[in-house]
Amino acid sequence: MQLRTGSKKIYVMLSAIAVLALAICAPSQTVKIDATPSHVANTFSPIRALGTTLDRIPSNTTDIFFRPDQIKQVLEAGWGPMTYRQNTELFVQAWHWNPKGRWSDPAGNGYFVGDPTPSKEMIRHSYGYSWMMETSTPTGKAILI
Repeated sequence: MQLRTGSKKIYVMLSAIAVLALAICAPSQTVKIDATPSHVANTFSPIRALGTTLDRIPSNTTDIFFRPDQIKQVLEAGWGPMTYRQNTELFVQAWHWNPKGRWSDPAGNGYFVGDPTPSKEMIRHSYGYSWMMETSTPTGKAILI
């Protein structure tokens, strides 16, 4: 559906009125903080709990991102500790944390198992690979993901 310019303005105005009406109707809430030391349920360290991540850096840029001067700039920004992750779970991928390993099928098919034995060499790159698997739908038809 395509809206004309006048219709768009009315739509925006009605949306704003709806949001304001909901905000006015919403009951207020009171937050009470109990700072009695004997009532402490849990604690956290902001410098350890909060931080920044560098996600999904292409393997050909790893050496640039992890240069000491680059890390220094990120840490000086005040975002706390810095971690790197592949976030393969968001892309339905398998994470190969160690490029050394073997395939479940000697022909190079199946799934990859990273070598669990620590080595003296630093692991510079890890990879995320798309999963190729069949699944079934409520209609009973198989689909390839």
